Amino acid sequence: MLTAIFGLVGVVIGGLITAGSNFLIERRRDRLMAGRTRQKEIQELKQAARLVEAELRQAETSSSVSVSRKRWWPAEAGPLEKNSWAQYRGVLALHLSAEDWKCVATAFEFIHGINAAWSSIQTVQTESSLEGPVMSEELCGRIPFGISHISAARACLEKLIRD
Repeated sequence: MLTAIFGLVGVVIGGLITAGSNFLIERRRDRLMAGRTRQKEIQELKQAARLVEAELRQAETSSSVSVSRKRWWPAEAGPLEKNSWAQYRGVLALHLSAEDWKCVATAFEFIHGINAAWSSIQTVQTESSLEGPVMSEELCGRIPFGISHISAARACLEKLIRD
């Protein structure tokens, strides 16, 4: 009978040791997976910020040059790009502060407006020119306001790119 009790105690102790080690292994595995998931989120955020900032930089440059020359960019160049913004704005919305989010979203609203003005002049202007159509004085006066918002949005995204 004593042998049976020792056997039973041995089985219980062995089961506890096995269960405890499995628990510790699973806990460690969960921490590693959480760390990997967090690292992947950080990489995706940095990628999103870099790609969206590149679109903003291109929009800022194209708009600034157009205002200084008082001419739109040529039709062959196409509208200002917003593909990365469309793809990654959800990622940025999760990680930017409310103020920074508003700053970046406002910049893309201006880009949308600039694209609308550019598109409307392209349909009116039928002549092909390497310089692009002439920009109205009114737009030359209004676009710098949008450019300032684009510059501010780039600064907001720089915080994410540097980290």
